[in-house]
Amino acid sequence: MRPTSLFIAALFVVSASLSAFAVENPAPAKNLEVVSVKGTEVFKVIYQAPRAGKVKLNIYNTESELVFSESFKNTESFVVPVSFAALTTGEYTVELIDRNGKKVEKIQLNRAATKKATSLHAVE
Repeated sequence: MRPTSLFIAALFVVSASLSAFAVENPAPAKNLEVVSVKGTEVFKVIYQAPRAGKVKLNIYNTESELVFSESFKNTESFVVPVSFAALTTGEYTVELIDRNGKKVEKIQLNRAATKKATSLHAVE
């Protein structure tokens, strides 16, 4: 065997063994996002998943009381505008439950300047 052929064969064996032991750690897909509609008291809840399934959306107030709930069957994505106009100023918890577990995002309703608070994502 010629040295060039031997070298190419060795490279092939090394690359095959490295790819066999490679571990992929993809970041978990973010499938819940809550964004404010500028200048309003409306927030858009955006959901997207790779496969369709049952999804439940819950919104709780500061006292952990359920103020909004909606279920979706056989869906892989949606955008739901939710008006907070009738609710008091404070922190609200948006909870989404699907086949992958529970995702939670906190929003802050501030009458002076409606804005999104720091997001807290929890997966159970």
